[in-house]
Amino acid sequence: KNTLRLSYRDYYFSFEFAALDYTAPSKNRYAYKMEGLDKDWIYTDASKRYAGYSTLPPGRYTFRVKASNNDGHWNETGAMLKIMITPPIWRTWGFRLLLTLMTAGIIYYVLKRRIAIARMKQKSLVERVHERTDAAQKLQAALDEVERLKNRLQAENVYLKGEIKSVTNFENIITTSPLFNK
Repeated sequence: KNTLRLSYRDYYFSFEFAALDYTAPSKNRYAYKMEGLDKDWIYTDASKRYAGYSTLPPGRYTFRVKASNNDGHWNETGAMLKIMITPPIWRTWGFRLLLTLMTAGIIYYVLKRRIAIARMKQKSLVERVHERTDAAQKLQAALDEVERLKNRLQAENVYLKGEIKSVTNFENIITTSPLFNK
């Protein structure tokens, strides 16, 4: 009741007022103020019976006006009109809450995605480590087999050298023995 709603886009608005004393209307005086903006009453005479406001920030205000008759008797009750200037959507708490929730959601999504990517990379690295570990173990087993075969060949080589030496010694005995030289 008695509330005027204006948008933040309503750049300029004004009020025109009149006193209901027609004895000497040019001697009537007026006082007005916008509570929430004006600190003191603004006094004017009958030649300026209007009040204009521009670029008021969003919020709640109360416009009050009072008048005096030609005898200087003031009507202290006067008239009043509540005014509410609505803010732009981006300055409302609902929009800010929505923006905060969206930002938190985006941050959550980005962090969740980065964690998932890091886990996938970790899993891939673990698989590669296992593959390379298996390959290294197979290579080590092959190297161990080569080492075993090398040792076996060396042992057989030593044995064969011993056998060759024995055969050579036996040959020397046969060739140098007078029994076989005849």
